[in-house]
Amino acid sequence: MADTLIEDLTPEQLREEEQFYADSGAATTSIDMGGGKFSLLVSFADEPVEPPKTELAHGTGIDPPDLDGYVVVLQRLRTEQRGSLRRTVGVYQAFHDRKLLADVNGFCVERPGPGDNSQTGVANERRIAAGTYPLFTHAGDNGRYNTLHFRNPGGLSLRPWPCIGVENTDRRSGILIHCAAGFLMSIGCINLSRPLVNAQSNLDYDDSRARVIALITSIRNVLGDHFPGDVNLKIPTAFLVVRDDPPAGVVASSGTVSRPDAAVAGGINAQLGSAIQTALRSNEIGHSSPYQLCFAGKGKSGASFGATQGDLAANQPIVESTFGRALQAAGFSPAEIHEFSAALSVPLRSDPLSASDTQRINAALLSCKSLIDAMDQEILGGVFADVDRCIRAASEAGRHIEPKALIYMAMWINMTGPPDKLLIWLQGGDSGLPGVPALGASVSGTDMEGYLRSTKYFRENPGNLPHMLQSAADGATMLA
Repeated sequence: MADTLIEDLTPEQLREEEQFYADSGAATTSIDMGGGKFSLLVSFADEPVEPPKTELAHGTGIDPPDLDGYVVVLQRLRTEQRGSLRRTVGVYQAFHDRKLLADVNGFCVERPGPGDNSQTGVANERRIAAGTYPLFTHAGDNGRYNTLHFRNPGGLSLRPWPCIGVENTDRRSGILIHCAAGFLMSIGCINLSRPLVNAQSNLDYDDSRARVIALITSIRNVLGDHFPGDVNLKIPTAFLVVRDDPPAGVVASSGTVSRPDAAVAGGINAQLGSAIQTALRSNEIGHSSPYQLCFAGKGKSGASFGATQGDLAANQPIVESTFGRALQAAGFSPAEIHEFSAALSVPLRSDPLSASDTQRINAALLSCKSLIDAMDQEILGGVFADVDRCIRAASEAGRHIEPKALIYMAMWINMTGPPDKLLIWLQGGDSGLPGVPALGASVSGTDMEGYLRSTKYFRENPGNLPHMLQSAADGATMLA
């Protein structure tokens, strides 16, 4: 995204704009123009990640509202984090008299949860609570937003931006559906977007603006003469419905694409899915980039990459295919691809390649982020399915598994493969592990910590357990 210069700002306006763009992940530079006026240079370091080629499958997975009129349904999917910044990612779909409007849908972002319309939500800058809200035309915020008289043609530095007001939000005020750029531009509002792949995906301002205008235009066309001719008026029979729990068929994974037509493990909701992925990534790579080769240096592991650490020595077809496609896209010859695949697909204690070859491969992985993200999505799907097997096994034995225990199970499954002994333990059988805890009606995080300590891996590598415990704690913060 090109740099943007915002001019003619007072000191107070400068501070407001600096904070606004800081939350978007942009770098800002203030310029003293003299006479008490300032300009602000806004720079987005990373171009938006290339989005998937398809939009929503015409609302698949978003149930129609139990409400007539023009209704925008917002379905929350996952929480994402980039550095210190956090956001909630969802999808939206418009309906009229409960019939889907195929051309008005997409992704959206908000502040992280929990939803809170009280004074606490204002103070903590939370997203609004799930519920049904009337829509209004809007003008205000010192001329920054306007439903009817937005700047056209527009741009990031050209105010007012198009918007729609959301009212009846208790102690919250100024809640809008509006356009944005970067990671997030909201204190409680809703930013519309094209598909967002993961936490590194930026909203594109021109795309976001076009979506808000399309929504305003659609409401105006459907309601005709009933659409208000002035600002700050209720739009008759127009509502926003916000849903927290995902419908069947939505994968909630913060580092990958969440599509309403994708499969999901039956016992994993959006919040738990986000917690699992956060913990799993923390356990596997910490703060490192997923787009580079890693070497565990233990057991039968070869070279691995991705947030899930897909292992080239683990006979995972998706990992082998992704590695080859990334190198091919980067211009490696078939002979080179075969040579490097063979060298990295055996148990390794360290990197067997030269520094220059490793650098070339890492550059290829970095240039093919979408391929790596898709690989992670497929691997996560398998992990979620195995976690769901654990949930079913425990349920058949009359047990409930607490969320933190499920986080541990997902990390362990991703490290070691299918949970054969884990399933036996959950069903009350003999897992063959020494000192494994006896289970009652509920399987807690503490129970799973005991199970992990009893495994051969952690008996031989006890120094690695604190890292896994911390990773589970990192994931558990997403459950708040």
